Amino acid sequence: MIRPPDPAKQAALIEALEELVERHGAATLMLPPLAPSPEWFPDLWTPDIEGVRRLTRRLLSYADLAHLEADVVVWSDVPIERRRRSGEVHQDGAVALFLGLAGQVATFAVESATAEDPDAVAAALAHEVAHAWRSVHGERVEDERMEEELTDLTTVFLGFGILTTNAAYRFRKSGGYGYTRWSHEKLGYLGPGTLSFLLAVQAVARGSDARERRRIRKLLEVNQADAFATAVEALSAEATLLQRRLGAPCSNERPQPPVLPDAPPPSSRVTVQRDPGRAWNSGNPVFRVSRSRVGLLLGRPLLALVPSAAMGGVAGSAFGIEPAFALWGAVAIGAGLGFGSGLRALRHLHDFCSERDCGGLIAPGALTCPECGGLVSGKIASIAGHMEAVEALEERQRAARTAVIRRGE
Repeated sequence: MIRPPDPAKQAALIEALEELVERHGAATLMLPPLAPSPEWFPDLWTPDIEGVRRLTRRLLSYADLAHLEADVVVWSDVPIERRRRSGEVHQDGAVALFLGLAGQVATFAVESATAEDPDAVAAALAHEVAHAWRSVHGERVEDERMEEELTDLTTVFLGFGILTTNAAYRFRKSGGYGYTRWSHEKLGYLGPGTLSFLLAVQAVARGSDARERRRIRKLLEVNQADAFATAVEALSAEATLLQRRLGAPCSNERPQPPVLPDAPPPSSRVTVQRDPGRAWNSGNPVFRVSRSRVGLLLGRPLLALVPSAAMGGVAGSAFGIEPAFALWGAVAIGAGLGFGSGLRALRHLHDFCSERDCGGLIAPGALTCPECGGLVSGKIASIAGHMEAVEALEERQRAARTAVIRRGE
């Protein structure tokens, strides 16, 4: 389960955003966060240096740094002296790094010349472009850890929050007959709960409506989506205060993305986005939420009483039967038929999906939700218990893996 930051940290995060607004205005923060979709990332993606360079230039343009030229190199090719002068500390597993400014050239290094995962690359570059923005605007601080955390916060300020929040924690499950694999990936410094909270602050401060909030949730990983929704609900009581501190609500429309000088023709464009052949919640655990059986077994007999009583009265009058006998006989027959109908309906009763943004019907025996693609992992009493059930499932999976490792020892 993704936990929100404690109240003291929440106050510090809002204050840090407020300071950026005071120094640089609220215009960027008041725009909708960028979506990983063809509309906002229309450039050709290829898993090489040139693909990374195009993506970097796109992100620089959104950060109002289009005047900078993007120089992208492979980290292993950077001379030792330049690595030391860059002021950046290379971490094992880092996808990208900002090496610094030289005039109008911003240099970025990538871990490999063949970066296969465009989502991870986009998130890493969003963080590094935020480093470049902070350098250009004199926002860098000496404390290394604080600078990294403030850079994560700056990604939300610049509109990159969905990219970096998703990359903060990604859970994937795959498998086949007789085996199951889990993967957990974590990037960034603030963590998924904190970034989800910052996205919620932006949404509430912007005065975003329910439709836009649903759009953001659907673009987020399942755990971050729930954390975002919880934070939005908690912050809504402070909406007026947030809007006063961070800027007045603005339009829900972003300016159209700029056309870069060397943009490829539309027919050859691919985008940094989720696999279109994969359901938006594919691989994530969901649970069955049952409909009320009582309603079917009792509701249908009760609904049958009124027409049965009316028919009994008509039949009694027509055939000279005592009205009371005719009435009770008809009621009994109607209730029996309604009860039988309820029993038959139980055989075809579908459960609901526990994912809040789905709620699709899951047929008996189905292994995945046909609407969102989530993996059916059990049954819970209500949608409100979704996150607790996910946490309990992950805990059982960790315990099972630990037991397997111990048996192997």
